[in-house]
Amino acid sequence: KVATTGYHGWHDTWTAARNDGGVPKVLSEYVLPFGYNDLESLEKIFKAHPGEIAAVVMDPASTKMPKPGFLEGVRRLATTHGAVLIYDEIVTGFRMALGGGQEYFKVVPDLACFAKGMANGMPVAAVVGRAEVMKCAEKLVISVTYGGEALSLAAIVAAIAEYREKDVFPFIWRQGEKLMAGMNKAAQSHGFPPMCVGFAPMSGMALTHENPKLVDKMWYFFLAECAKRGVLMRRGGLNFITYSHSDGDIARTVAAVDETLAEMRRALDSGKLNESSQYESCGQRLSG
Repeated sequence: KVATTGYHGWHDTWTAARNDGGVPKVLSEYVLPFGYNDLESLEKIFKAHPGEIAAVVMDPASTKMPKPGFLEGVRRLATTHGAVLIYDEIVTGFRMALGGGQEYFKVVPDLACFAKGMANGMPVAAVVGRAEVMKCAEKLVISVTYGGEALSLAAIVAAIAEYREKDVFPFIWRQGEKLMAGMNKAAQSHGFPPMCVGFAPMSGMALTHENPKLVDKMWYFFLAECAKRGVLMRRGGLNFITYSHSDGDIARTVAAVDETLAEMRRALDSGKLNESSQYESCGQRLSG
């Protein structure tokens, strides 16, 4: 069985736990969720399933800062109960630091997976870990149909060389902080709660309203109006900062968000957004 917190793909085991349908429900018995920053909930899983937890799978962080001692506590529990601690570093890897979240937070897992940021967006992934754990792969059949594709491997070498030689990670933290501060200032100036949450290199966005039925319309309005101003944003994703994002790019983005939120405030206050059918059932159209 696996104790987990967060999203880790749409394969059968995780989908069964979400009860989306079409997957044998029995698989859900093998995925036991616990709360991020809730060490007690993980302790309860280990107590309820003694000797049955093979692994703890988690992001080291997503949009929340781990509470003091949380990651260290997870590490301790996994070690105490003989479970493999696995970090999903698809998002945090090569963004928070060269060594991902485990370097940034200084808590090292037994296994970790990396992708995307490792090769500047090229389609490649890697599983890394302690030798004694990785050695278990020798007993498995692991095959790929793109094994001869070398372009992405070359991209890894080139990207990591750039990361090492240049001021990449301090830079994306600085640019991300400017983006978050600018967007949050714009949101508050137009009567909205702060929009950006999380970590500067990969901040998340939130739009809320006392009438939940309006939120989809607000998102579509926001995405469409930003796009009209030359800024393509995404609902449900993160704002990934790259070494290519200049001060001008950040300023243009903040200006587009500011203008869009001003328009949204007027549309909400006048009732036009609520009345308009233009935004009906379109909340996800620009979100993927």
